[in-house]
Amino acid sequence: MRQMVDTEVKEKDPVQQQYPNWLNWVGAVVFVAMTVGAFMPDTGNWRFFPFTALMAFIFIKKGVEQRTWELGEKLVMPVLCFPFIIEFVLGIINKAEPSTLWTNGGVAVLCVLVSANELYFKPRRKKNK
Repeated sequence: MRQMVDTEVKEKDPVQQQYPNWLNWVGAVVFVAMTVGAFMPDTGNWRFFPFTALMAFIFIKKGVEQRTWELGEKLVMPVLCFPFIIEFVLGIINKAEPSTLWTNGGVAVLCVLVSANELYFKPRRKKNK
């Protein structure tokens, strides 16, 4: 595998990175640290593990392949929905305030709708054009 050089320009590539490649690696290090920190005892951050792990993977792969971000755009919302669903369920179990339930439930529904649009409706609209 060869690493992309920042000054190298590929022809006919509509996805062009507009910032230096080293920022991908900084983002990857930050998300790897957050992923490891999710397993610290008594923090309750384990529910963010799927999101931070996915983002670390995307930033690591994007440093090598430009097309990784397109796949990441499709996967971020379904993975981001996970912590809000967990918070909603825990709120029901722990009898949380209604505002907490509405916030987590609303964001979870929004994530599901955006995910359905990205994964199901958008490809069908492109196919029908």
